Amino acid sequence: MAQKTEPRFDLLTLEWYVHVSKPPIATARPFVELLRKYCPQALPRRFGFHEPLEGKLSVKNMHPSCNIGSGSANQRTSYCSSSPKVRVLEVTFPFHPKIGTFANKPTAQFVSICLEFDGTMVSADSRWCENVVSLFTEGAVVFEAFYAHSYLEPDYTIYRGWWSPTRETKQYPLPYGHEWYGIPDVTTWLNCYGRPYKSLVEESLRGLAMTVREGGILLKLGEKPVDLDALRNSAPRIPFELLGRRTEERMVIQWGKPVRFGTERAPLIPELSAQASPDSGRT
Repeated sequence: MAQKTEPRFDLLTLEWYVHVSKPPIATARPFVELLRKYCPQALPRRFGFHEPLEGKLSVKNMHPSCNIGSGSANQRTSYCSSSPKVRVLEVTFPFHPKIGTFANKPTAQFVSICLEFDGTMVSADSRWCENVVSLFTEGAVVFEAFYAHSYLEPDYTIYRGWWSPTRETKQYPLPYGHEWYGIPDVTTWLNCYGRPYKSLVEESLRGLAMTVREGGILLKLGEKPVDLDALRNSAPRIPFELLGRRTEERMVIQWGKPVRFGTERAPLIPELSAQASPDSGRT
């Protein structure tokens, strides 16, 4: 009997980074309203701080003002959609000060919001693609994100009901850690440079497909999602001092092989909660 092989697909990730002082992250209202507008398939059906997700949500009891900030500050809240094409909405809060002094640092005071799609499906359907771009763009504005990006990783599969990387998966070499280390130095399909970064990157993005708004700059590198290999010759020339990098320092076991990963902080990180000029505060 031939061995059953699981289908392969590309994983598309949307991720927004928001300072903890921003009002939109205090409740679930922005999430629910954006998802209802652009991607109702991603409306959460289960929620919790750990797997298996202990709570259930229905359309009737999904109140848009429910608090997503309750619970321990060192925990991660995950929402799992019932749709097979949109799987996880994950909200990660800063770690509690008791388990690490770094949590008191200004660069640790942010929330990351992550949404994952079947990228193969998004690439093949122009309507899906348009909705994803609109969701990303409007999300950056609504959340008042200081940075956001969307990237494509090829060759994922389904393992025990969850989306999992394979040996062929080309995962993005993004910085590791629970702090903000600066704009990642790898090129991604969609990028949003929020208010703290706007004036610092605008000149370097001229000539590219960017859209300038009061709250930031949107950069779109392709009409459809593309992976890192396809973007290597499209990298924007972001100032070196703003970039955070993955380095080879810390040992990680990946696919049974030792790999060393670490993170190098950007020399310049603006005040992430800034409402005005980024020159008002730098670290």
